Amino acid sequence: MKYADKVVDYFSKLIDRHGESVEVVDWGSESSQRLRFDVIYEAGLGGVGSVLDVGCGRGDFYPYILSRNPAVDYLGVDLTPGMVSLAQKRFPHARFECRDVLVDTLPEGAFDAVVASGIFHIVLEDNIAFARKMISSLFLCARKVLVFNMLSSHASEKEPGEYYFSPEVVLNVCQSISVRTVIRHDYKINDFTVYMYK
Repeated sequence: MKYADKVVDYFSKLIDRHGESVEVVDWGSESSQRLRFDVIYEAGLGGVGSVLDVGCGRGDFYPYILSRNPAVDYLGVDLTPGMVSLAQKRFPHARFECRDVLVDTLPEGAFDAVVASGIFHIVLEDNIAFARKMISSLFLCARKVLVFNMLSSHASEKEPGEYYFSPEVVLNVCQSISVRTVIRHDYKINDFTVYMYK
């Protein structure tokens, strides 16, 4: 099954099971999601003019970033049509699109910041190759910074069916693209966040 099909199938089932609740984005709780957003924001998103939110889910990052950076130009994209519909219903004044950024690519440097929270945890045939391809593509879209998070292989407990990345391997992948890379593994034992600067 192709990546896009697997993601749409996975999240469509979560929508059927959980409706509009935070569980639909598969990040546990609102407090853990908020913590991840705080770490993402600390990459320097306070002064950016535009943000692309890849894998926007139900649009939770939109009110978060808007409350801290009211002038930001925001676009949320997601592979799952049901997620985009949910985001549009919750935030009708925001822009959301159903889009596969690997197929329907965006122009180079189109956004000051590109954010991808929770898009790398589904087990694929080759998660490292997929991550390398996605990171490279998203970094091209960013004018200033790409920020993403992943589940960590250092997690004390692992959920079956989820992929846990070695931060050391991811650092090598990212530094082959940009030496200006920072890994944050100081906020939760089970995941880490990467800042890649231009």
